[in-house]
Amino acid sequence: MDIDQEDSDIIASCDLSGQHGRTWRLSKNETFGRFVVAARNIEAGEAIFREKPLVSGPSLYNSYLVCTACVSYLEHGVECRNCGWPLCQVDCPLLQQHL
Repeated sequence: MDIDQEDSDIIASCDLSGQHGRTWRLSKNETFGRFVVAARNIEAGEAIFREKPLVSGPSLYNSYLVCTACVSYLEHGVECRNCGWPLCQVDCPLLQQHL
């Protein structure tokens, strides 16, 4: 069964390959809940999703120091004036995403 209109308005398929049409469609059933079904043949390695990260930043399990704004690896960082977390530079181009 296809997903109802309310849910399908939230998540939409976009063909990232440059072809026209949908790459996939959102469906649901009682066994699996919501899931994605291919709407056409998808090539191996072809990107079918593109999304921005919900959260990014330093990891407790990663020994590398990263900028909490742009997530670039750091040899040495500077402290954020607001929170004290590391930044690549005081005026990092992505500072607004951190704040």
